Amino acid sequence: MDKPRIGIVGVGRWGSNIARVLWELEREGLVEFSVVVDLDLEKARLVASKYNVEMYSSSMDSLKNSVDAVVVAVPIPYLARTAMKLARMGLDLFVEKPVATSTRELLELKKTAEENSVIVVPGFIMRFNPVIEYIAEKSRSLDVNVVELRRLSRRPLHARRNSILLDLAIHDVDIANYLFKDSSGKLVKWYYRRVSGDELVKIVLEYDGVPVMIHVDGICPVKIREVDVIADNLFMRGNTDKNQVLVKTSSGEEVVELSGEEPLKKEIREWVKLLVYGKSSSPTIDDAFKALRILEPILEAVSNK
Repeated sequence: MDKPRIGIVGVGRWGSNIARVLWELEREGLVEFSVVVDLDLEKARLVASKYNVEMYSSSMDSLKNSVDAVVVAVPIPYLARTAMKLARMGLDLFVEKPVATSTRELLELKKTAEENSVIVVPGFIMRFNPVIEYIAEKSRSLDVNVVELRRLSRRPLHARRNSILLDLAIHDVDIANYLFKDSSGKLVKWYYRRVSGDELVKIVLEYDGVPVMIHVDGICPVKIREVDVIADNLFMRGNTDKNQVLVKTSSGEEVVELSGEEPLKKEIREWVKLLVYGKSSSPTIDDAFKALRILEPILEAVSNK
């Protein structure tokens, strides 16, 4: 596949961002951005007009003959079923997180993808954040004792329709899996409550004896996106919004300023490399399974309350 023809299903707030990135990659000569699909005809029309691509409404059947690969950016409850329909058409896929709402659904998608020889890449954008890349590389040469991740901010009303576990916590579980990629994470304990119209969850994981604490909520009045790593002789605090890492040792401290390509663009670029060359740093559907497997007991317990 030289220059893949790519479409996108779902052009809401995040899907519109992905459409912009596809257009930018088309200008680099890497892809052919061909079509957008959305049930909301006005949204589809606006994006299609902006990037001069075709527009379809609810039907995805025409995609089979007009594209090679599709980005799936529909609401969380419809991700897996949309992806399965497209996989049966033989189309390679980039599916936004969490890809599915259960491991059963995810395994069904994996089986469908294998039967139709298609690629499915999950949208774990935080792996491409320069702070996470820096901390991951640095941590592999350290004796890490503790990791803490905080993802706090007041969620807008439309986001509260989705479980905070699938909307936000899935990112931090995948970061933990990425940092400790040679070991399997184990759920140790968790705390959950609804407060102020949204959710708060604290999770403790363990990777070969190293605890990872995750705090996610939709109620904090300010936005916090931090990753702490405590090692034998070093402390790091990464701010993934500011692209900064504070590094402290017994001899002093420094703030490392990071830069690089926009994470979303890098993420989509890696997927395109996988389509064209068969090799890239993209996460896999198995990575999506590992993250969802950890959260599923909490999801089940919360839904039964």
